[in-house]
Amino acid sequence: MECDVCVLELNTSGPKGFPDDEVVEIGICGVDLTGMSTENLYFARIRYDTSSWSEEKKEYTKRWGITLCDIENGVPADTVCREVKRILQGRSVASYDIRNVFYRYMVNEPWDLTKEVTTMPSVSSRLPASHRRNVPSDENVHIRNSYSRMFGDDPMNVGNGKSALDAALMTSAILIELRKSGRY
Repeated sequence: MECDVCVLELNTSGPKGFPDDEVVEIGICGVDLTGMSTENLYFARIRYDTSSWSEEKKEYTKRWGITLCDIENGVPADTVCREVKRILQGRSVASYDIRNVFYRYMVNEPWDLTKEVTTMPSVSSRLPASHRRNVPSDENVHIRNSYSRMFGDDPMNVGNGKSALDAALMTSAILIELRKSGRY
């Protein structure tokens, strides 16, 4: 599939961003705006030593169904960074909320996608105001709420999934629907 836009979503160890919080999970989907289809491009949980993490960070990751064991057995961060940059380099990238995903995390080390990608407007910016919230800790909750309101039949088959890839799939479906209606 030829993709015109890559949709990038994250699960993190907290809502503050760099340097306080880490990206613990990353999901990327490719969207073909001509064929109005999507494809899973990448998913990884990133390895960290969680022994020094605060209880707040440990609890925050649990809300996405991620255990400390999942994190400790994840993929090394440098491997994930290389793969993410390889996939996204030179492409247009969208997220439900670009400010949260990019400004809090992906323009900082070790990711630093500055000058590597072209960021598109936030997908949520094309939705009614009731779909947008300025609380970064609730972004994936808002993705799910918008997706559920727009699609009663779960076209991406994410079920109750909470992974970053599930969030990217839901955001992709929303982007495609907005594109069909001429709003994105």
